Amino acid sequence: MKQVVTTFILKDNSILLIRKKNNARWLPPGGHVEEGETLWKAIKRELKEELHILNPKWYRSQAPIETSIATPVFCETFINNEGEEKLHVQFLATIEEETIILQEEELDEYKWFSLDDLNDVEERVQEKILCVKELYNKHHKSFA
Repeated sequence: MKQVVTTFILKDNSILLIRKKNNARWLPPGGHVEEGETLWKAIKRELKEELHILNPKWYRSQAPIETSIATPVFCETFINNEGEEKLHVQFLATIEEETIILQEEELDEYKWFSLDDLNDVEERVQEKILCVKELYNKHHKSFA
């Protein structure tokens, strides 16, 4: 089964979303996991390639796992338009003073959306963003 990773990135009560070429939907950044690549390496690579984000602070649960590097916030399987089953793993991170550099070969644009105004974002993504907002508000000290 192919795997996809994405990250909800928060900063100052806003969330960073992207639009890929030929896709009008606003989505969190990310992409496919390459063969032999771990989820962790894939999401770091995707953020660096798409937006030049190098040092996000990743959400980690309070579970007593000392080696935890990031905790997925959503995980789901789906079947794409070509009939392929995929595993989608989503992470949560914050950034501070990073300069965003858009990868123009794959992406049309990026935008910071206020967490209080998500009207241009499809409902399915809005629901996840609201869950992420609540998680961040309760556990904002759990980012490393």
